[in-house]
Amino acid sequence: MPYTGPSVPEMFSTHSFAQEVMSRHDGGNQEEMIFDDANLETLKEYCMGDAKPEELLRNWGMEDAPGEAPGTGAQRQGSLVGYIVAKQVAGQAVVGEEEVQALRGWFERRD
Repeated sequence: MPYTGPSVPEMFSTHSFAQEVMSRHDGGNQEEMIFDDANLETLKEYCMGDAKPEELLRNWGMEDAPGEAPGTGAQRQGSLVGYIVAKQVAGQAVVGEEEVQALRGWFERRD
């Protein structure tokens, strides 16, 4: 069964990204999950706020080259999390602080 959830642009525009991640990853249905384990760990690293977003992009090898649109470096690697972080760094956040806080609490409860 393929993924049947909302598109990424829809989750961003409706501010439902955090809720979708939490509900789809708590459900246990692998096909409905938004991220694989590695990308979920990357999202956790961002949400926990232990490093500056700019440092995360550098550590992940997802920095944008001079003159590139924000998120281009992450898109080259196919990283939704990197894209979210790059847009936040550029002052064009697609995931609000309330959603990041909700995800942080969710990650804390999962540990």
